[in-house]
Amino acid sequence: MKRVAFIGPPNVGKSSLFARLGGVYSPIGNWAGLTVTVKQATVPWCGSMVELLDLPGFYALSGGGADEQLAQAMVEKADADVWVLVLNAVHLPRQLGLLNELLARQLPLVVLVNQIDEAKRLGVQVSVERMQQDLGIPVLAVSGKACIGMDTAQQMLCKQLQQPKTTTQTTHLPTGDWLTHIWQAPTILADSTSEKLDAILLHPVWGLPLFALAMTLMFQTVFWIGGTIQDSLAEVFSLVSETFLLPYTAHLPAWLSGFLINGVYEGIATLFSFVPLVALFFLLMAALTESGYLARMAFLADDLMSRFGLEGRSLVLTVMGMGCNVPAVLGARIIPNRRMRYLTQLTLPFSLCSARFQVFIFIAAALFAPWQAAFVVMGLYVLSLAATLVTAWIGQKAMAKGVYEPVVFEMPSYRIPSLSAAYRSAKHEVVEFMKRASALIVFGVVAVWMLLNFPWGVTAGDANSYAAVVGRTLAPIFDPMGLPELYVIALLFGLVAKEVVLGGLMLLMGIAQNATDSENALSAAINGNLPPDAALAMMAFILLYTPCLATLSVLKQEGGWRLMFTSLAWSFTLAWIVAVAIYQTARIFFH
Repeated sequence: MKRVAFIGPPNVGKSSLFARLGGVYSPIGNWAGLTVTVKQATVPWCGSMVELLDLPGFYALSGGGADEQLAQAMVEKADADVWVLVLNAVHLPRQLGLLNELLARQLPLVVLVNQIDEAKRLGVQVSVERMQQDLGIPVLAVSGKACIGMDTAQQMLCKQLQQPKTTTQTTHLPTGDWLTHIWQAPTILADSTSEKLDAILLHPVWGLPLFALAMTLMFQTVFWIGGTIQDSLAEVFSLVSETFLLPYTAHLPAWLSGFLINGVYEGIATLFSFVPLVALFFLLMAALTESGYLARMAFLADDLMSRFGLEGRSLVLTVMGMGCNVPAVLGARIIPNRRMRYLTQLTLPFSLCSARFQVFIFIAAALFAPWQAAFVVMGLYVLSLAATLVTAWIGQKAMAKGVYEPVVFEMPSYRIPSLSAAYRSAKHEVVEFMKRASALIVFGVVAVWMLLNFPWGVTAGDANSYAAVVGRTLAPIFDPMGLPELYVIALLFGLVAKEVVLGGLMLLMGIAQNATDSENALSAAINGNLPPDAALAMMAFILLYTPCLATLSVLKQEGGWRLMFTSLAWSFTLAWIVAVAIYQTARIFFH
C-alpha cells in the first residue's frame, strides 16, 4: 500500500488539509509502539487504497520533544512514498530552513502552501509557479479552511503516487535573495483587527481577567446546555426503564432483572450521560482554536504554569476540568509534548468537577451555616488547584528529564470559526469516546451492582453484601479520617460517578430516592451521624480520590494502562494523606 506523509511546522494547517484530502476526520492511534499520537487514515485514491499519515509538527530535523522526534525519525528512514510539506503562506520566510533540510534529503516532496486566502487578505503575494520552476518539485497554493485547491492537490498527489518512487533532485536551494522573487509582503501586515484585539486580550493587566471571564462563559455554556440535555436524557432513560424494561422483566428472577436494569442498563445510561458534555466541549474547543484565541489563552498562562513543569494550555484544560474531567483529559491532545501531555492528564482528575460540586454543596449545607458552607466549598476549590500544582511539581521532578520545554506560540490571525470543522471535531470525539469508554463504564457499573447485591439472597446494600464486606475490610484505613463504616461503603458508589455517592447513602440508609422528602431525610441523617470534622475529611477525600469510571476510561484510552494505574495509585494516596491531615487538624477545633 502506498503511503503519503503530511509534514511541516506546527500550526500551519496540516490536519485540516489531511482531513480535507482524506475525506475523513482521522482517528488517533499509537505508532510504532510509542505513546505518541499520529493521525492515520486509509482512503481510496487513484484506483487503490492509500495510507495517509499526519505527523506531529516540527521546525527542524533535529531537537524538540518526543512527538517531533518521531516525525524526524520517519524522515530519516524516508518511510513514505510521497512527502507533503505544508507551509504557511503568511509566514513563509521563517519556514525556509525546514524546506532546505528536506530538499537536501532528496525526498519525493510535494509542497502545499496553505492559508493562501489569509495571505491575500493581508496583502501577501506568493509565486508558487516560480517556486515550482526553481525547485523542480510540485508546489500548489491551497486553503484547507476555505477548501481552495483541494481537487487539484489530490490530482497532484495521485500523479506523484503513480510514478516510480524517486528522489527529488534540486539545484536551487532557497536563499534569502531567492525569497524576494517568490514572496512579497507589506512592510507591516495589514491585520489591524488582530492588533486591536490583542491590545486588549493580551494586555498585561486585563488579559488574565478576560481569560478567566472567557473560560467562565465557556464553562457555563457547556454545563447550562449540556446539563439540560443530561437531565432530559436521564428522564428518557428513566421513562424507558419504567415503561418497557420493568414490565417486560417482571417475570424474570429478581437477581437477573436487577442485573439487566440496575447493572447493564444503568451502565449504558451512565455512558450516554457524558455525551452532551463531550460534544459541547469539543465544539467550543474547536471554535476557540480556530478563532485564534486559544493560543492567546495558553500564552497568557504559560509563565505561571511553567514554574510547575506545565504549560499554558494545561491551565486552560484545568479550568475546563472544573466542568467535567472527561473532555478535559481528551482535550489534552492539544499539548504536543508527550511528557507534558502525560503530566497534564495526570493532574486533570483533581479539577473540582460539577459532579463533585453537587456532593459538596449538599453535605456542606446539611452540616454548616450558609456562610461557613461558602468557605468550605471555596476551600475545596483551593485544594483542587493545590493538588494540581503539587502533582505537576512532583511529577516533573520524578521524571528522568524535565517536562517543561519552552513553547513557541504562533499567534494566528483571528478568524471566524468554521462550523463544519467544529462539528467534525465534536462528532469524532463523541464516537471515539463511545467506542473506547463503553466497555469500562458498563463493566464498572455492573461490578458495583454486583458488590451491592451479592451473595445470593441479600438486598442491595445489606450488611452481608460484598460491598459491606469490602467496607468493613477497608474501615481501618479510613479510621484516621473519622469516617463511619457506612460512609466508607458509600465511597464505592463514587467509583461510578461522584454524584452517585449521595444516592448510595440514601440506599444504605433505607431512604427511598423517589420520595418527595428524600433529600431532606438524607440531610437530616447526615447531620445526625457525620461529625463536621469527619465531613471535611470526607469531602477532601471525594475531591481527590479515584477518578470516576468515565475519566479512568479516557485516561486508559489516552495514555494506556500505565497512566490509568498511576492516576489511581497517586490520587488515592494523596486523598488519604490530605483527608487524614484535615480530620486530625479539624478535630482540635470541633472537640
